[in-house]
Amino acid sequence: MTIIGVVMILEGIPYFTMPKKVKEMAEIILSAEPRTLRYIGFGLMIGGLVFVAFGRSV
Repeated sequence: MTIIGVVMILEGIPYFTMPKKVKEMAEIILSAEPRTLRYIGFGLMIGGLVFVAFGRSV
């Protein structure tokens, strides 16, 4: 449950601190090609796995 709480805090920071930029980014995401979004999502998943693996090894 702690992890979910931390993720919610981190996800909420941009909406709280810069809502106009979040709207601009949403427009960019809506106009992006599905292939581009898949690449971004894949990169984020790999980055997350590396981050978790590094954290567990330390």
